[in-house]
Amino acid sequence: MYVVDSSGHADCSKVIRDSQDMTGVPVYYGTTYRFDEDRNPLQDAVRDSLKEQNKSSAEIKTAVSETYTEAQLAMKQ
Repeated sequence: MYVVDSSGHADCSKVIRDSQDMTGVPVYYGTTYRFDEDRNPLQDAVRDSLKEQNKSSAEIKTAVSETYTEAQLAMKQ
């Protein structure tokens, strides 16, 4: 029988803390989806810029949906 003396059965927190690849990447714990709160202001800026350029609603929607924070991009790698 394998017993881990930690806060969770897999000790994910320690693995994440010890990983150099995770430095600066926000980690959200829970069973529900959480978003990166820095994304909304970034998306708003993209939306405003494209509106000023008279882009179509479809172009704006696509560009905004493809706008990610650096933390989100790091997670995609």
